[in-house]
Amino acid sequence: RIARIGYFEVDVVTQIITITDELFAVLDTTAEQEGGRQFSARETLRKYVSSDDFTTVIQAFERAIKTGKSGQEVFVEARYRTRDGRTIWVATTYKAELDEKGRVFKVLGSSQDITERKTNELIQRAITEISDAALTAPSIESLIKSVHSAIGSLVPTKNFYVALYDAQNDWMTFPYF
Repeated sequence: RIARIGYFEVDVVTQIITITDELFAVLDTTAEQEGGRQFSARETLRKYVSSDDFTTVIQAFERAIKTGKSGQEVFVEARYRTRDGRTIWVATTYKAELDEKGRVFKVLGSSQDITERKTNELIQRAITEISDAALTAPSIESLIKSVHSAIGSLVPTKNFYVALYDAQNDWMTFPYF
Protein backbone atom coordinates (compact mmCIF):
# COMPACT_ATOMS: atom_id res chain seq x y z
CA ARG A 1 0.00 0.00 0.00
CA ILE A 2 2.84 2.38 0.79
CA ALA A 3 4.29 1.83 -2.69
CA ARG A 4 0.81 2.26 -4.23
CA ILE A 5 1.01 -1.03 -6.11
CA GLY A 6 -2.13 -2.96 -7.01
CA TYR A 7 -2.66 -6.39 -8.49
CA PHE A 8 -5.14 -7.81 -10.99
CA GLU A 9 -5.84 -10.98 -12.96
CA VAL A 10 -7.57 -11.34 -16.32
CA ASP A 11 -9.12 -14.64 -17.38
CA VAL A 12 -8.13 -14.90 -21.05
CA VAL A 13 -11.18 -16.96 -22.04
CA THR A 14 -13.92 -15.00 -20.27
CA GLN A 15 -12.09 -11.62 -20.42
CA ILE A 16 -13.09 -11.00 -16.79
CA ILE A 17 -10.72 -8.91 -14.67
CA THR A 18 -10.41 -9.42 -10.92
CA ILE A 19 -9.13 -6.38 -9.05
CA THR A 20 -7.57 -6.28 -5.56
CA ASP A 21 -8.18 -3.70 -2.83
CA GLU A 22 -4.70 -2.28 -3.43
CA LEU A 23 -5.45 -1.55 -7.10
CA PHE A 24 -8.78 0.00 -6.15
CA ALA A 25 -6.82 2.20 -3.72
CA VAL A 26 -4.50 3.33 -6.53
CA LEU A 27 -7.64 4.37 -8.44
CA ASP A 28 -9.03 6.09 -5.30
CA THR A 29 -12.04 3.83 -5.05
CA THR A 30 -13.14 0.60 -3.38
CA ALA A 31 -14.76 -2.68 -4.39
CA GLU A 32 -17.88 -1.55 -2.54
CA GLN A 33 -18.07 1.72 -4.48
CA GLU A 34 -17.52 -0.11 -7.77
CA GLY A 35 -19.99 -2.90 -7.02
CA GLY A 36 -17.59 -5.84 -6.79
CA ARG A 37 -14.17 -7.10 -7.77
CA GLN A 38 -14.85 -8.76 -11.14
CA PHE A 39 -15.75 -6.91 -14.32
CA SER A 40 -15.43 -7.05 -18.09
CA ALA A 41 -11.75 -6.32 -18.77
CA ARG A 42 -12.38 -4.01 -21.75
CA GLU A 43 -15.13 -2.05 -20.01
CA THR A 44 -12.90 -1.63 -16.96
CA LEU A 45 -10.03 -0.38 -19.09
CA ARG A 46 -12.36 2.05 -20.91
CA LYS A 47 -13.55 3.33 -17.54
CA TYR A 48 -10.11 3.92 -16.03
CA VAL A 49 -7.54 4.26 -18.83
CA SER A 50 -7.22 7.63 -20.56
CA SER A 51 -8.62 7.48 -24.08
CA ASP A 52 -5.22 8.71 -25.34
CA ASP A 53 -3.51 5.62 -23.89
CA PHE A 54 -6.25 2.99 -24.32
CA THR A 55 -4.79 1.44 -27.48
CA THR A 56 -1.30 1.29 -25.93
CA VAL A 57 -2.66 -0.58 -22.90
CA ILE A 58 -4.66 -3.04 -25.03
CA GLN A 59 -1.60 -3.72 -27.19
CA ALA A 60 0.54 -4.41 -24.10
CA PHE A 61 -2.08 -6.84 -22.79
CA GLU A 62 -2.23 -8.62 -26.17
CA ARG A 63 1.60 -8.76 -26.34
CA ALA A 64 1.61 -10.45 -22.92
CA ILE A 65 -0.70 -13.15 -24.30
CA LYS A 66 1.36 -13.63 -27.48
CA THR A 67 4.67 -13.83 -25.63
CA GLY A 68 3.19 -15.88 -22.78
CA LYS A 69 5.05 -19.10 -23.49
CA SER A 70 8.39 -17.31 -23.31
CA GLY A 71 7.64 -16.07 -19.80
CA GLN A 72 8.39 -12.54 -20.92
CA GLU A 73 6.84 -9.67 -18.99
CA VAL A 74 5.34 -6.70 -20.82
CA PHE A 75 5.64 -3.23 -19.31
CA VAL A 76 3.65 -0.10 -20.12
CA GLU A 77 3.18 3.37 -18.64
CA ALA A 78 -0.19 5.01 -19.21
CA ARG A 79 -2.51 7.67 -17.89
CA TYR A 80 -5.48 6.51 -15.84
CA ARG A 81 -8.50 8.33 -14.44
CA THR A 82 -9.34 7.96 -10.77
CA ARG A 83 -12.90 7.70 -9.52
CA ASP A 84 -12.98 11.46 -8.88
CA GLY A 85 -11.71 12.24 -12.41
CA ARG A 86 -8.06 13.06 -11.66
CA THR A 87 -5.43 11.85 -14.12
CA ILE A 88 -2.63 9.71 -12.71
CA TRP A 89 0.26 7.88 -14.35
CA VAL A 90 0.37 4.13 -13.82
CA ALA A 91 3.15 1.67 -14.66
CA THR A 92 1.78 -1.81 -15.32
CA THR A 93 3.58 -5.10 -15.77
CA TYR A 94 1.68 -7.92 -17.52
CA LYS A 95 2.71 -11.58 -17.34
CA ALA A 96 0.87 -14.53 -18.87
CA GLU A 97 0.22 -17.65 -16.82
CA LEU A 98 0.13 -21.03 -18.54
CA ASP A 99 -2.05 -24.04 -17.83
CA GLU A 100 -0.73 -27.63 -17.64
CA LYS A 101 -0.86 -27.88 -21.47
CA GLY A 102 1.24 -24.76 -21.94
CA ARG A 103 -1.62 -22.51 -23.05
CA VAL A 104 -2.13 -19.00 -21.75
CA PHE A 105 -5.19 -18.98 -19.51
CA LYS A 106 -4.61 -15.92 -17.37
CA VAL A 107 -2.75 -12.62 -17.49
CA LEU A 108 -1.48 -11.38 -14.16
CA GLY A 109 -0.61 -7.77 -13.63
CA SER A 110 0.72 -5.31 -11.14
CA SER A 111 0.13 -1.59 -11.43
CA GLN A 112 1.92 1.18 -9.58
CA ASP A 113 1.06 4.86 -9.32
CA ILE A 114 4.07 6.68 -10.79
CA THR A 115 2.45 10.11 -11.08
CA GLU A 116 5.08 11.98 -9.10
CA ARG A 117 8.02 10.49 -11.03
CA LYS A 118 6.30 10.90 -14.40
CA THR A 119 5.31 14.50 -13.67
CA ASN A 120 8.91 15.33 -12.77
CA GLU A 121 10.13 13.69 -16.00
CA LEU A 122 7.61 15.65 -18.09
CA ILE A 123 8.53 18.93 -16.38
CA GLN A 124 12.23 18.31 -17.01
CA ARG A 125 11.55 17.44 -20.66
CA ALA A 126 9.46 20.62 -21.10
CA ILE A 127 12.20 22.75 -19.53
CA THR A 128 14.78 21.19 -21.85
CA GLU A 129 12.58 21.74 -24.92
CA ILE A 130 11.96 25.38 -23.97
CA SER A 131 15.66 25.98 -23.27
CA ASP A 132 16.63 24.44 -26.62
CA ALA A 133 14.02 26.53 -28.42
CA ALA A 134 15.20 29.70 -26.68
CA LEU A 135 18.68 29.07 -28.09
CA THR A 136 17.73 27.92 -31.58
CA ALA A 137 14.38 29.47 -32.53
CA PRO A 138 14.73 31.66 -35.62
CA SER A 139 11.89 33.96 -34.51
CA ILE A 140 9.77 34.87 -31.50
CA GLU A 141 6.80 33.16 -33.17
CA SER A 142 8.76 29.93 -33.47
CA LEU A 143 9.83 30.19 -29.82
CA ILE A 144 6.26 30.71 -28.66
CA LYS A 145 5.09 27.69 -30.69
CA SER A 146 7.81 25.59 -29.05
CA VAL A 147 6.77 26.80 -25.60
CA HIS A 148 3.13 25.98 -26.42
CA SER A 149 4.11 22.47 -27.50
CA ALA A 150 6.30 21.84 -24.45
CA ILE A 151 3.68 23.04 -21.98
CA GLY A 152 1.08 20.89 -23.75
CA SER A 153 2.74 17.75 -22.39
CA LEU A 154 2.00 18.97 -18.85
CA VAL A 155 -1.39 20.68 -18.95
CA PRO A 156 -4.21 21.19 -21.43
CA THR A 157 -3.24 24.04 -23.76
CA LYS A 158 -6.23 24.35 -26.06
CA ASN A 159 -6.70 27.96 -24.93
CA PHE A 160 -3.01 28.88 -24.78
CA TYR A 161 -2.14 32.44 -25.73
CA VAL A 162 0.54 35.06 -25.25
CA ALA A 163 -0.50 38.59 -24.38
CA LEU A 164 1.85 41.57 -24.53
CA TYR A 165 1.03 44.69 -22.54
CA ASP A 166 2.35 48.07 -23.62
CA ALA A 167 2.22 50.15 -20.43
CA GLN A 168 3.10 53.39 -22.18
CA ASN A 169 0.05 53.19 -24.45
CA ASP A 170 -2.10 51.07 -22.09
CA TRP A 171 -2.53 48.62 -24.96
CA MET A 172 -2.59 44.82 -25.07
CA THR A 173 -1.81 42.68 -28.11
CA PHE A 174 -2.11 38.92 -28.64
CA PRO A 175 0.70 37.82 -30.96
CA TYR A 176 -0.08 34.13 -30.39
CA PHE A 177 -3.36 32.41 -29.62
